[in-house]
Amino acid sequence: MKKIIKSLSIVSSLFILIFNISSVRSADFVYSNSSLVGQKLLVASENQWVRLNANKYSEVWTPNSLRPTTEGSPASIILAWGSMAWDSNRGDLVFFGGGHANYAGNDIYRWRASTLKWERASLPSAVKRISGGLYTAIDGVDSAPISSHTYDSNEFFPVADRFVTFGGAAYQTGGGFQRPDGAATGPYFWDPSKADANKVGGTTGSQVDQTVVGGNMWQNRDNREPIQTTNTASAYANENGKDVLYIQGGNTLLKYTVNDLTDSSSDSYEIVGRALQTFSGKGAGAYSPFENMFVRTSGGTQDFNVWLLDNSTGQIVNNINIKPNDIQGSDSFDFTKLGDYGMDFDPVRDRFVLWGGGADIWSLTPGDDPADVTGWQMNLLTDSFGNEDGFPSLAEIGAFTGVLGKWKYSKELDVFLGVVDPVNGDVWAFKPNDWQPSSVPLPGAVYLFISGFFLLFTRKSKLS
Repeated sequence: MKKIIKSLSIVSSLFILIFNISSVRSADFVYSNSSLVGQKLLVASENQWVRLNANKYSEVWTPNSLRPTTEGSPASIILAWGSMAWDSNRGDLVFFGGGHANYAGNDIYRWRASTLKWERASLPSAVKRISGGLYTAIDGVDSAPISSHTYDSNEFFPVADRFVTFGGAAYQTGGGFQRPDGAATGPYFWDPSKADANKVGGTTGSQVDQTVVGGNMWQNRDNREPIQTTNTASAYANENGKDVLYIQGGNTLLKYTVNDLTDSSSDSYEIVGRALQTFSGKGAGAYSPFENMFVRTSGGTQDFNVWLLDNSTGQIVNNINIKPNDIQGSDSFDFTKLGDYGMDFDPVRDRFVLWGGGADIWSLTPGDDPADVTGWQMNLLTDSFGNEDGFPSLAEIGAFTGVLGKWKYSKELDVFLGVVDPVNGDVWAFKPNDWQPSSVPLPGAVYLFISGFFLLFTRKSKLS
């Protein structure tokens, strides 16, 4: 009996240790009802909106004197076909953008769920003109990226603990990231652990004020496949413990895998999908791990495009055009505005969720067979909007180029987060039905606990 009690005590201690390790693996951000964000979400009604930011985005902008040019402002990082990523390790929304004919700054900003406040995470690099419309950061393409419209190509890799951007329409060129000789470059990884409001993201001396210290925050993986970068859509997946990004541009769907953070040459690209059925226009992407399915919106052709990646033959799969006729909760959905919507996947309720920047939220779900174009359905999820914070309204922000990649699901908070206001930076959370926030990645902890329990008692039986 004493041996059993001692064994159970050891297993109990092991469980506590593993539980704590699991919590730490999520870095500093752990949800609790007593946290600032928890207090906001706890009192909000389900299927309604709540505004989360405690300060304004514009309050933390880079001062005019430290910007690389006099044109534009950090407002364009959100406004100009921009996107964001959810840093699940810290509970932050991370923003990088600008680009093309808008803003030259590659400064990084983040909104933090832990404080509910916006912060500047780096100062921008000075820029230099190479030739024609080609500009780079003054310390070169391997030190920091040039600013870019990002559409839906910003994501976060929790295993590598890096923000990643594939760019889109770069400053002045309107094309992808390039080396001085015109060769494709990128993607770029940004290290959030090095964030500093008073350091430039690149090297020391690369800021407009050359006395500013460099944070060396960026890494150029310098292996980007020459996929079309305008109107790109992407979605994250964890496959076999590795960070994977599905990124769709032009007629190609790529699977990008990070095999070793310290060795960019080990990164792999695989063409997993083609666009046999024509589509066009801006949009957003999302991935369902349950169906192994990538879906993107297409504003030009006003439809959804689906790639069913469960393919035993290993062949490249073709897209399927979807335009649901079964629309519940409203007389109709305005497909002429589909390209403005953001979209992400809800793994708790097994559905894709769309937001167009206003009050309404829509779900998209397949029938029993996702390949059956007649089985797809859309549902209006928002039934009322009244709360003390109001609800998002495009009429109040003026200029708008689309939500695109500024709509992310957080499994830690079990909410969808959206940002479109380029000045105030209002961070809106949509709290779904059957709300289930999670503070630790419990499935992994349970797996390790069961494994430890089994190994411990196997060892005990062998010794006795």
